[in-house]
Amino acid sequence: MEEGIEKGKAEGLSEGMEKTARAMLLEGLDINIIKKVTGLSEGEIEKLRGKN
Repeated sequence: MEEGIEKGKAEGLSEGMEKTARAMLLEGLDINIIKKVTGLSEGEIEKLRGKN
């Protein structure tokens, strides 16, 4: 059961970082700033850019 809880927390954190990154992209922030703040890779951010 604890594994499930930890997995859920990690997934929620990841979703939150993606949401933050999308908002930052919409505001026109530099990808390097987004990487630094969210911890996402450039590839992950580029994928999010395509979803906007």
